[in-house]
Amino acid sequence: MAVEHFKGVTLFAPVMNGSGGDLVGIQASRMTTYLNKATNSLLGTLPEDDNNICPTPCSSFFGDLPLCNKCGGGGGKQPHGMPARVLLMLLFPGHILFVFIIFFVKIGYSPSFLFMFFYLIAAFLQVAVLLYLAQFLVYWMWKRGTDPDNAAIPYLTAIGDLVGTSLLALAFILLEVMGDQSLVDLPAHGHPAVGHNVTEALNATISHLTELH
Repeated sequence: MAVEHFKGVTLFAPVMNGSGGDLVGIQASRMTTYLNKATNSLLGTLPEDDNNICPTPCSSFFGDLPLCNKCGGGGGKQPHGMPARVLLMLLFPGHILFVFIIFFVKIGYSPSFLFMFFYLIAAFLQVAVLLYLAQFLVYWMWKRGTDPDNAAIPYLTAIGDLVGTSLLALAFILLEVMGDQSLVDLPAHGHPAVGHNVTEALNATISHLTELH
């Protein structure tokens, strides 16, 4: 439904979902490596000083900071806060670069401030949700004796696609309500002229092969 109503979704959803999936995949793999090292690869056993399967969002992102020690929850050690914050910051330059490339290639001008603002908010929320879910899912699977390297990442990327596309559609709805015209000159979805040319070429090739026989 979002694809039919907003022609820009097909251009920006792969960028948002691909980037979010890559970033959360890095975090999930790093967490699994940490658990392997901290427990000598004993599946089902969590480190004594980091055994909270379901921390608060504050603890997940800021529990390692002195000012936020009260967010520590059940464990005193919070080894994943700094990497999560770094990954959140990494999404901005990548998304800005890709958005500008898409705009200049497909439309020929730069995006508006409103478009960049809402798009980056959607991307930030998507990755923040995924990074938080990653800690819960990786620790929960490890506690149950399942290797998160094999099981967690597919779930996280699937959730990322759902969350990313939903947030992107919401951003486009807000942009439409606010009268943003950034995508007004975007070619219609499907590129009918290209599809028509490809069909003609295929028909001509089939006709030519039929005549040879």
